[in-house]
Amino acid sequence: MPTTSTTFRPGHPKVGGRRSGAPNRVTKDVAAICQALTLGNRKFLKAIKNQLDQGACHPTIVVRLIEYGYGKPVERVAPPPPEGASVDLELLTDEEIEFLERVVRKAGIPATLPPSYPALPPTTLD
Repeated sequence: MPTTSTTFRPGHPKVGGRRSGAPNRVTKDVAAICQALTLGNRKFLKAIKNQLDQGACHPTIVVRLIEYGYGKPVERVAPPPPEGASVDLELLTDEEIEFLERVVRKAGIPATLPPSYPALPPTTLD
């Protein structure tokens, strides 16, 4: 095969083209169009709501438009706590404790801990 100035030679740096990690222009344009169509456009939202109510539009279409415009939300799954782990309630603020108490009440979790949980030290209120 004849050698030309554009023949690939191993070991040289990348020259030209889009930089690594940079989105292409079409992706930016599609995101801008989807943003303009969805959350900021009351007329579009009203029309989509009517179509959804009538069954003329599938809900995944709206979800996909929002994902294309604003990005897909990241799902984070926390690993389970290690065996025998306990929580130091002294590190929580009063607001955080009140929030947790509301969540526990709303979830219907019993106020007493099962025997497998370590006993919490008694606290004194000043």
